[in-house]
Amino acid sequence: MEKRNAPKLVIPLVILFLGVSLYAEVKIGVHGGANQLFGPQFNAYNLGFSMGGNVFAGISENSYLGLRITYNNFPPDDDEILESLVGLQNGDVDGFAWSIDIVPVLRFSTGWDFPINIFTEAGAGVSVINSELTITGTINGVPVNTTTGFDTQINFISNASLGVTIGLGNAFSIDAFPTFNAIFLDWDDLWVYGTFNLGFSYAF
Repeated sequence: MEKRNAPKLVIPLVILFLGVSLYAEVKIGVHGGANQLFGPQFNAYNLGFSMGGNVFAGISENSYLGLRITYNNFPPDDDEILESLVGLQNGDVDGFAWSIDIVPVLRFSTGWDFPINIFTEAGAGVSVINSELTITGTINGVPVNTTTGFDTQINFISNASLGVTIGLGNAFSIDAFPTFNAIFLDWDDLWVYGTFNLGFSYAF
């Protein structure tokens, strides 16, 4: 998918959400957790973290239209990278990878009459992503200074979640949910990662 088209897909969904939220029950919340990139090409990254916020508007008794914004940090694994470079001496790694995911989501929840309920979510939106990794050192006395990665770009993202919500009275709730995410850098180049999130929401 062309990067310039990704924001165009999200704008109508955001407008729809704002319209629905004017006439519906609204929930706002924050969430955070751990993330992990999947695939052999991401062995050089450690367990990272995520944090963000969300807002949901009820569109029926047990379904909600929402907008979730999440910051993800994917720290490089310095030891794994240096061990993979045969002959590198006095090696050092400096780098980062991060994304900001802006995703309209649709949530369906069970309507049980006790505090614990199960919900599922699916969404599609845009991800602002950046990655840079610099390796320095020497090989046979020759200085090495190599940088890989890419500048900030906007890409299409899709995700899905399955979780549990625990009511804490009429307005407050705690959510626990793993999420599977796929960022499409190109049709044949994906960043796939999972997050495990804990969230706190307030309904009004």
